[in-house]
Amino acid sequence: MRAVLTNSCPTAIHFKYLYWVRANHLEILGNLLFWTLTSWLILSSFSIQTQELEIVNGDTTFTVVRNETLLKKLGLCVLVAALVFYAQLWNAMQLRGSQKWQPVLWRAVLLLLCMPTIYYLLEALLSLDSLLQLALTTGLGIMGFYFTVATAYGLWKVWRSAEYKKAQLVLAKQQAELSLLRQQLQPHFLFNALNNLLAMVDQEQSPRLADSFERLASLLRYVIDKSSLQRTTVAGEITFLKNYVDLQLLRFESGEVQVHWQVEGPFDRQVIEPGLFIPFVENAFKYGTAPESGSEITISFNLRQKHRVVFSVGNPRVYAFPKKEGHGTGIPSSRERLELVYPGKHRLEISRDHGFLVTLSITTL
Repeated sequence: MRAVLTNSCPTAIHFKYLYWVRANHLEILGNLLFWTLTSWLILSSFSIQTQELEIVNGDTTFTVVRNETLLKKLGLCVLVAALVFYAQLWNAMQLRGSQKWQPVLWRAVLLLLCMPTIYYLLEALLSLDSLLQLALTTGLGIMGFYFTVATAYGLWKVWRSAEYKKAQLVLAKQQAELSLLRQQLQPHFLFNALNNLLAMVDQEQSPRLADSFERLASLLRYVIDKSSLQRTTVAGEITFLKNYVDLQLLRFESGEVQVHWQVEGPFDRQVIEPGLFIPFVENAFKYGTAPESGSEITISFNLRQKHRVVFSVGNPRVYAFPKKEGHGTGIPSSRERLELVYPGKHRLEISRDHGFLVTLSITTL
């Protein structure tokens, strides 16, 4: 869905790219300003050795004497904090994916404990004056400050990324609804035309033709009724797929293509995004069947779990049409749609070991 919109809106791509570049430049500038300001404050505040106040002939002179060794040790402390800062930032941002929070927490604890160790190792390696030690509270305070800021910064980026994905999903759905509204006349027209043709068919003399018209009308009615809904039931999707399969089988002689259905489990009333499974079944017929060539297609739904749908479709390879090698253009669009609608709640696997096997697992809760 998103790929179609992008291809039709090159100007939108340009503006999105410019926005991304501008946002990254602003973020880099913000990081530079943050490190410049905080480093200056730390070095200027904690490196003071003495403060002298001198009054000569009524003129007051205030002199600040800084310790060079303290400046070096404070700079080293800020450097170590900067390294751990971006390591912790990367660690916190792993929450954007499907990774659980426990590994992120353990890595954060490890980084926090490693900061003083790295500092003291570098201090010994650089042979800095050991007689003048940086106060423990000062060093830990500086490191703790930067570590806290890195954690907050990373969590803010995770939240912003999640909000951006939500906005993308809303925009994609709005664009899809607009597209469906623009094309709504065509399905209604076809549906009414099919009903008129069905009335002209003698159902006793041509029962197969009448049944085909009814199934095609059922497909169109399903598309019209569900186009305005955000969710439908798995049972409704299964019925839709069966009507589609029956119409596809009309193209072949009897017995050329065997379709095996397997629906297991009682939880067929789970609500799900409509139209997720049809692209994979379309590809099974497109790449796994050929006239005068025997073929078997297996379609299964595992509905044993209350909030989980496991769908699979398998078909053999047909070598009569080399140009069909691949997964088809519908697969990338399906991946993008799944990422938008079920981020972190789905798993799509496509195997080509023995024919083609697509397995899609969705958590519907």
